[in-house]
Amino acid sequence: MARTIYSLITVRGKLRASSPIHVGGTGFDVDTDLPLARDGQGRFYIPGTSLAGALRDWFRAAYSIAHGKLSIYETDGRDPDEVRDRWGYVEEENGGGLASRIIIDDALADGDVSQEIRDGVGIDRQWGTAAAHIKFDRAVLPEGTTFQFEMHVETKDEEDERNVLSELKAFLDVATQQGFSLGAAVTRGLGRVSLPEYTVERLRLADRQGILQALAGRPEQIDLGPIEAAKLSTATRLRIEINWQPVGPVMVKAGQEGLGVDILPLVTNRGSNVALVIPGSSVKGTLRSHAERIMRTLLGLKADSDQTDDRNRFLCQLDVPLVREVFGYARRRKKNEENEDDENEQDAAEHEPQTSNRGVLRVSDCHTSHAVKEQIWRTLLLASSEQEVLNALQRSGAGIHWDVAFHVAVDRWTGGAAQGMLYTVLEPHAAQWEPIELELDLFRLPEELHLPAIGLLLLLLRDMAAGWIPLGFGTNRGLGAIEVKEIRFQLEPPSEQSPLHALNGVRWDGSLDSQTDRILPVELLDQVRRAWTTYLGELQNALGGI
Repeated sequence: MARTIYSLITVRGKLRASSPIHVGGTGFDVDTDLPLARDGQGRFYIPGTSLAGALRDWFRAAYSIAHGKLSIYETDGRDPDEVRDRWGYVEEENGGGLASRIIIDDALADGDVSQEIRDGVGIDRQWGTAAAHIKFDRAVLPEGTTFQFEMHVETKDEEDERNVLSELKAFLDVATQQGFSLGAAVTRGLGRVSLPEYTVERLRLADRQGILQALAGRPEQIDLGPIEAAKLSTATRLRIEINWQPVGPVMVKAGQEGLGVDILPLVTNRGSNVALVIPGSSVKGTLRSHAERIMRTLLGLKADSDQTDDRNRFLCQLDVPLVREVFGYARRRKKNEENEDDENEQDAAEHEPQTSNRGVLRVSDCHTSHAVKEQIWRTLLLASSEQEVLNALQRSGAGIHWDVAFHVAVDRWTGGAAQGMLYTVLEPHAAQWEPIELELDLFRLPEELHLPAIGLLLLLLRDMAAGWIPLGFGTNRGLGAIEVKEIRFQLEPPSEQSPLHALNGVRWDGSLDSQTDRILPVELLDQVRRAWTTYLGELQNALGGI
């Protein structure tokens, strides 16, 4: 059958990164383990394939929910017919399929953008130190980076064109107000983009006049305002906002050292300024570690592993029930990837998961409310003495009290300072921080795990409010202590059908007195307790009891 094109709808605009973003590229970069994608001229860009994958995923979820699917696990891995018809598909059995009617161009970054380097490290759950060979760094483009965006949609006939415009209206409303995610590490604070401004054009290709206008480059401008948006439902998300303040210095260690101070706090660009930042990966890693501690305590699990491969040993430590579904997990390496024999490979295939899951809990980067001029921060990096560093910070007007703290390791034999173990840390005091933001994507979580997952999150929030979960660098040396002031719950979009509807709009001041149970809805707490008890009982039976 011939492929007919009635019209070509084009959306043009500017994508804006509302968080740092990483879209990986190939090639070698001496500055980082995970470089960014660059085109043939060395310019940063987002490949059209990455954008297409992110948008297809959005439409897949939206249509699935519109068809009454409460979880992605109810879709049996099959895209809704509307998505297959628009985005194309391949029939693996007979080799048939349909090419996509949507074409998305590569999105080139605007201007001269400087990348930032984020360090990452895995913590060994048994020893509490850096896990062997789980150290890496990642290049990111800072918040506020803009990209050129262009998407073309072919329509088949007049009715199909109306449907396309209706679908685009629904998507663009969300892309303008809420944004969507793309790229790597989207649950660790990266990859949030929006489309604040756009234009929509149409080229009619079904008649002579329309073809002549297309050849002359005179597309018709379309106003989506009067068009009714398609009834596409976005995935229900529970948003949690934690207002907090530091008790003492709170910071994350930067990857580079200064000249006058050895250890500096991590900062990120925000326009012409820089702000201190606790990356979402750092907060999420801290919460995950504590969640594992809770589940291991309840289930009697140990953190050790008999794996000989360092990566597999670390991933085995992360393989904790419920934690892996909420926080995500990675596929462990097969034995043949380690060049072992076939017998070992078969044994690994029987016992090791062969899939990955990115998790359903997203944690955003957390910044200080005060910012420092980028030029002043660069002066600080080049300062050769402690006094020059402090002088530069006094000119910053950032509203933060800074202190250069001296640390030294003591030689256990002589009792004197250990050689080469004297270092300084630039510590921020009395900084004001923006709220910590968590987002639980309920659509990507099996329905039977909704209430147990909420139970685990409430335990984490309780322990954070109790001061048991410090953040950032040096938490074993007096840094990182925080005080929770208020926790807010918001269900978006509100849904009375969701058992979590009772949490919508709830505010908890973080108190842990005898009245705590009255803060959260009693009926919901009873449901969570029953689901939590049942879930733990099933796990204990599956594990053979404790």
